[in-house]
Amino acid sequence: MSNYPPEIPSQLESAFFEHLKDGHAIQEHALLKNLTEQGFQGFKPSLEPLELFQAHFLCFHLLYRLQTKWFSEGLGWLEIYTLNIQLHPMQTADSNALTQNDELRAYYLNYQHFLDTQAVDVQNLMDNFWSQFDLQSLPYETLKADLNLLEIDPETPLEDLSLTQINQQYRKLCAQHHPDKGGKTADFQALSLAANRLRKCI
Repeated sequence: MSNYPPEIPSQLESAFFEHLKDGHAIQEHALLKNLTEQGFQGFKPSLEPLELFQAHFLCFHLLYRLQTKWFSEGLGWLEIYTLNIQLHPMQTADSNALTQNDELRAYYLNYQHFLDTQAVDVQNLMDNFWSQFDLQSLPYETLKADLNLLEIDPETPLEDLSLTQINQQYRKLCAQHHPDKGGKTADFQALSLAANRLRKCI
């Protein structure tokens, strides 16, 4: 299997450029939503870990490729962060503009990562992240707040909780608070954090 990515369709490059050419910063979630609304379904936000990862990776893979292309064409230099994607004028670029975040840049430019990643890989990434914390030692008030957030009785003993209950509440509330449904990104992220903490504690 080749790790050489396909060419970027001109209409897709144009869509990216339209959202960035004015020089205003845009967050990744907003960019994904805008691209989806234009018919590019590969960027559709999802609650499923694999689909969420694939949309994110594809977006950043294309952004880093366009960063090089647009810089060489004199269109500007593209700053790429999850919460700040912004096309800057060429005159503000320095000689190191394309070497910032070298390791991240190399990771996202390797299309093989997109091709090889399976659902289990994404779940392992999430599990490894949460395993950095000793969640059993979290303050009682934190766990109580998480239960409240998921609309579960905060006095419920952890041993009486089930993954099914947590996941049902999480999906129900995500459907209400997802940014695509008019919810706030901060509320949506808080739900995800709370659900993950509780899953690790039972």
